[in-house]
Amino acid sequence: MAKPPTKKPKDGAKRPFIVDVMRVGFPLLGRVAPRTTAHIAHRTIRRPRRFPRPEREHRLIERSMPMNVPHKGTELAGWVWGEGPTVFLAHGWAARGAQMGAFVDPLVKAGKRVFTFDAPAHGASPGETTNLVDYAHAIKTANELYGPFESLIGHSFGAASSLYAMVHDFVDVERAVLVAGFPSLRRSMERSGKFVRMPPATMRVIMRLMVDVHGRPLDELDLERHVAKLKSQALLIHDPHDREVPFYESRLLRDAWPGAHLFEVPGAGHVRILWNPAVVAAVDGFLINGNIPDEIQPEPST
Repeated sequence: MAKPPTKKPKDGAKRPFIVDVMRVGFPLLGRVAPRTTAHIAHRTIRRPRRFPRPEREHRLIERSMPMNVPHKGTELAGWVWGEGPTVFLAHGWAARGAQMGAFVDPLVKAGKRVFTFDAPAHGASPGETTNLVDYAHAIKTANELYGPFESLIGHSFGAASSLYAMVHDFVDVERAVLVAGFPSLRRSMERSGKFVRMPPATMRVIMRLMVDVHGRPLDELDLERHVAKLKSQALLIHDPHDREVPFYESRLLRDAWPGAHLFEVPGAGHVRILWNPAVVAAVDGFLINGNIPDEIQPEPST
């Protein structure tokens, strides 16, 4: 079985032009037309960008078995490798299931079956917009069809969606790994609003729209309030200098979750962390043998 490439994906250093446009446009438009601005912003933040699939992902998919997931009258693109107890991989925002590919071969070699899909409005899956609850319901369907999932690995938004699925009993996993995750959609939205300098009145409208879309008050999506009941053991892995999701989100989750163990991996980045050999080894040891490391020493980025 081919080894994953040693070259790691780079965390984006250059900010997309559209982000600069939003940081200029939203503050100006929001002061004049807060409701209109809120509706524009709300749709924008629910529409993930699609990026070309790199060659390493094509190679990984070529040796998979396609297994799609029905979702709202469509089919989400999914893939499976190996045979045995199933490990589910949940990718982050604007990413794809195969981005989690570094975990596949070691798990398959150890007798695990690995399943992933491209979330709604991501990668090869249809749709234009999605949200945390929508993603979690897709995970629920996948678990019903291709599970039960013995364990899962979630990254960033995929970690948050997986956590929602866990606390709402959509999945019942023995072990979970949440990488650069966050338990609170509300705080995530507040950070985004500050970053694009959204006027407070516009931000209040956006929050009301988020409540409508998710069908519940946003404080119910502060998932650290609900994790004490979970019986799963968990590894929380996070670069303390992560520029996308602040480290304190994982710390809050650790403090609320009796079965969680938090590991700092300095310099691993937000996306590159998924291909860091030390991280991959620690995750595999946990999911295969239940080993909880004393620490995770990151390898230098290349």
